[in-house]
Amino acid sequence: PYEDKKDTIVWRGTTTGLFYGNDLTRGSRSSLVTKWYDHKIFNIGLSHICQKCKGWEKYNKCIKSRLSIANMLKSKFLISVEGNDVATNLKWIMSSNSLVIMPHPTTESWFMEGRLKPYIHYIPVKNDFSDLEIRYNWCLKNKNICKKIIYNCNKYVNQFLNSKNETNIARSVVDSYFKNTI
Repeated sequence: PYEDKKDTIVWRGTTTGLFYGNDLTRGSRSSLVTKWYDHKIFNIGLSHICQKCKGWEKYNKCIKSRLSIANMLKSKFLISVEGNDVATNLKWIMSSNSLVIMPHPTTESWFMEGRLKPYIHYIPVKNDFSDLEIRYNWCLKNKNICKKIIYNCNKYVNQFLNSKNETNIARSVVDSYFKNTI
């Protein structure tokens, strides 16, 4: 349950998407880890470095031990940030009793990330994560709203769990594709 979780923010990920570090139109993993890896309450860090780009060595200090999903779910607040494309952790966070904190998504997948709304499905932060502590303090003061957001997330995810609907949608997409390409 949400009430039994720790009042902390957690994120682990790799350096995918670091080359977007200066592109402030999307969330920046480089900004996230360099600003917050040594915070006393937040548990933010890189699990490892991949896709080495120019200057990657400066991120060595941001490497922390890996965390299992089970361990991350002990926290009330989990960050989701895009890497090379969608944030792959978004689906399991939204299926949990933890709250999603993230910049507005810029990449769309079958999960229809563009339909997610701030303060309905997630707590928004700036793309450079400069307001993360402000949002964290807001969450601590607004626990009932946070629980409603988690409820909305669970409801959003449930629409994808109906295998009959998903099969019908897939068929419809394939049919439409063939009608428009032949």
